[in-house]
Amino acid sequence: MTRLVDVPAQFDDRSFDQFAGAFAEAAKDGGRLLFDAHAAEWASPYGLVGLLVAGQAGRGGGGGGG
Repeated sequence: MTRLVDVPAQFDDRSFDQFAGAFAEAAKDGGRLLFDAHAAEWASPYGLVGLLVAGQAGRGGGGGGG
């Protein structure tokens, strides 16, 4: 089952906890994740890195390269 994770409209260090909570709730049962950023208007570098890390964690990858 695919779980939906909403990305805040203003994605920065102040809204990251909201995103992290939604991600944790969606990821706890395993399965596929879909990051819904259609309403996002702006993201800080902090938010973009957080989204990349969440994507990597959602894939189950440890971040290793080789």
